[in-house]
Amino acid sequence: MREKEVVAFVKRYFPHLVMEEITTNNSGWDNDLFINNKLVFRFPKSEEVAAKVTSEGEILTAVKARNPLLLIPEYEYMHEGDKVKGVNIH
Repeated sequence: MREKEVVAFVKRYFPHLVMEEITTNNSGWDNDLFINNKLVFRFPKSEEVAAKVTSEGEILTAVKARNPLLLIPEYEYMHEGDKVKGVNIH
């Protein structure tokens, strides 16, 4: 996704979010990352990868429930229709 598309998509989920400075990282094989200050948005590059994102979130939730000594990120899914289009990682 291009930066303008990402900003428009994220604004639908977070209409009050100010996105002044965005750092992009699209060098990964599976995902593009867009960082706005402290928020990270991850966008899978293919539908195959997007299908795995939900499983990743479930695994992270299960690990977090065990109270590990390290911080586990939480996924907030962003959908387009019935498909996961991106993830807000916090």
